[in-house]
Amino acid sequence: MKILFICPYLPYPLISGGHTRVFNVIKHLSSSNQIHLLAYNREPVTREQEYELKKYCANLITIHRPPVFSPGNLAAYLTTGKPFMHVINGRNQELVQAIDRETAGWQPDLIHVEHYHMADCLLRSRSSRLYPKVIGEQGVEYLILERLAQVEKNPVKKLAALLEARRIKPFEIGICNRFDGSIEVSQEDKDLIAQAGVKIPVHVVINGVDTGYFSSIANEVTKSAILFVGTFKFFGNQDAVKWMLKDIWPQVKTRHPNARFYIVGNQPPAWLRQVHDPAVEVMGWVGNLAGIMQKCRVVVAPLRMGSGTKLKILEAMSMGKPVVTTSIGAEGIGAVDGQELLVRDDPRQFAEAVGDCLNDRVLAGRLGGNARQLVQNNYSWETAAGQLNQAYQETIKTFRKPTP
Repeated sequence: MKILFICPYLPYPLISGGHTRVFNVIKHLSSSNQIHLLAYNREPVTREQEYELKKYCANLITIHRPPVFSPGNLAAYLTTGKPFMHVINGRNQELVQAIDRETAGWQPDLIHVEHYHMADCLLRSRSSRLYPKVIGEQGVEYLILERLAQVEKNPVKKLAALLEARRIKPFEIGICNRFDGSIEVSQEDKDLIAQAGVKIPVHVVINGVDTGYFSSIANEVTKSAILFVGTFKFFGNQDAVKWMLKDIWPQVKTRHPNARFYIVGNQPPAWLRQVHDPAVEVMGWVGNLAGIMQKCRVVVAPLRMGSGTKLKILEAMSMGKPVVTTSIGAEGIGAVDGQELLVRDDPRQFAEAVGDCLNDRVLAGRLGGNARQLVQNNYSWETAAGQLNQAYQETIKTFRKPTP
């Protein structure tokens, strides 16, 4: 198949779960398909990006993404009633024209758009009616804002989150229904959007893990080292670390005065870089995530908002690390509390679970071993690419090109 893949970012380097997912499905799809990648980029493409992406993409086209905060975007947000992410990503006429140029010259078998807020550019193009098209979702976006509103204590921010969720929901569902197929990362997300009104075929394409890189090879483990991983461009990760530092970490330190907390993630905000605790190290983004993870005894994911399945958790499980997370963090993975990980939504119980993993090597070893086995059996990128390839084939098979 010839696939035009449209994305709001260049999926390399692997600085977030979204980047990791897109890069790996393209990588594994490329063995049997020809892929042209069309993506936004704020900075010129580096030699490393071009080298890595052209291993798997027959063509790489980038469109400059204008500044997020501008008078035009603000005016459009206030007057159109459309979600903010659509305003900054979905109105770019240059991207519309690039889609039409690429399809006219290449004539793909299918067009894949990643994220709902990119979709309108395709729908406004001449190509929209001529080729089967799927929309890829890495989570249910309106649900993330609803969950933000549930935990936000500032009444102004809570109201803003609720209002944005109300903008997103009908827009996200309506956009999906204008496609020929939708891609979700879990059965839970598939069921949710179906209940919300999505009528088109919805295909589950799991998140995966490079189990060779994220392996459980024995290595020196730092005593009482705890790790959090996540890109801080996502406000859900900022909330998770705030909650950890305010309500969970003090309780862990009381029981384990020698514990250290390592925080890894792209673009840590100023407030996090200014945390004054000698036992807390904010590392930013690191290239060798597996190396850092291997040295830590426990991985935490105290997520109170989000959707989809969390790559940070799957990667830690692949390394045989005990994971302590929340109900939201564990969504969609199919892991059982007490068997492959520990699920705690109360801060005191979360801290106790972290302490149990630090104290009890038998418990930590059992959780990690079961977790590694679950990932090996169910979460490979080869499986994900196979599911996506099947979704493409089914979409092409049922597509009916409009008559002139």
